[in-house]
Amino acid sequence: MRIAGMATGMDINQIVSDLMRAERIPVDKMKQEKQIIEWKMEDYREINRKLNTFHTNIFDTVMRASNMTAKRVTSSNSNLVTATALANASNASFRLSNITQLARAASYSSTASIANGEKVSSTQAMGSQQAFETNWKSGVVHQTTIRAENSDTVTLDTEAEIIHHDDMVVKVNGKVYNVVVDNGTDPAPTPNENTVVFKDQSLIFHKSLSQGANVSVTYMTEADDPTNPKQLYTTGGSQPLMKMGTRLRIDSSSRPTNH
Repeated sequence: MRIAGMATGMDINQIVSDLMRAERIPVDKMKQEKQIIEWKMEDYREINRKLNTFHTNIFDTVMRASNMTAKRVTSSNSNLVTATALANASNASFRLSNITQLARAASYSSTASIANGEKVSSTQAMGSQQAFETNWKSGVVHQTTIRAENSDTVTLDTEAEIIHHDDMVVKVNGKVYNVVVDNGTDPAPTPNENTVVFKDQSLIFHKSLSQGANVSVTYMTEADDPTNPKQLYTTGGSQPLMKMGTRLRIDSSSRPTNH
């Protein structure tokens, strides 16, 4: 059994313990600060998680472009009339009254017979029917759209030789241009507001096209098999209309149709 302070009257153990406690004060304070920092870090992580969830909900759902620009149509009687609106539709109110006929999709119809006295089959290719007096030409029809790059020249991305230049269809933002070929003759043809010059697989316009203008080109290349109905085409007026191996279809743009 040990009794401290018998000789000196001082409690040495208590004195040492008190001295050590005083020395541990900075360490204890650092431990407390460490714990506080750890709590702050956890709070910051929780805030970041909530901000990320908020960002995902806002920008991937509510503020998505398709949702922000969407238009909603309401009807006073949805049993009779319903409608849908595009994003660029204007804000307006319409009243329907005295409806005499339901609308139908636009279509073309001839005013006279298109056959040569024989019955036309709507399920067979036009070129296989004798009812049509049509001049079929050999060639593969191609259609491409090119974005202009602020230049007066547009180059076609094809290595095949282009044939039947008179049947080419060139449109810039919907405007149709006549095509003349530069065969190296003197004087060389010059483009103008309604004419484009074709030379070395390129189209040359009378001035630079605006950046991003849509240049639509329909052209023909040599057929691999001239007897293949899908490699024959005919023209409506002076422009390609349709391929031989297709069913009857009249297109408002008067360009070859691929089926």
